[in-house]
Amino acid sequence: GLEYDYGEDARIRLPVPENLILRMMLKLKPSYPFPPGATLIRGKVDSAGEAISGAKVRVRGKDVENKTTEEGEFVLYFGPLTEDEIIRVDGKKFVKGNGGKTLYLEVEGVTEPKELEAEEGKTTSVINS
Repeated sequence: GLEYDYGEDARIRLPVPENLILRMMLKLKPSYPFPPGATLIRGKVDSAGEAISGAKVRVRGKDVENKTTEEGEFVLYFGPLTEDEIIRVDGKKFVKGNGGKTLYLEVEGVTEPKELEAEEGKTTSVINS
């Protein structure tokens, strides 16, 4: 069980439930071993050659965001995509942006979003300076 020690005056011992469930949020690092065929955007945010640590990077209009590491690196993972989230162009599948295959990558504190295309099941690399 769990034991709490409040000094000499009080000591409480609680049993640990059999089906204890803990919820933890894991921060995805660029080195995380994503499954084969994962749709990712990987990149690095820097300013004048200096890495920007802790900057929030997101895809406009999508529920996909992460913060940069101390080295300024980030990875955005789209998870499984539905048919509504995919656009087909010349036989290739892309993550659907606002009306087409162009996505806008936004970095907190940077005024201009970066345009890019993310092909389904591929890794797109970008450096945002």
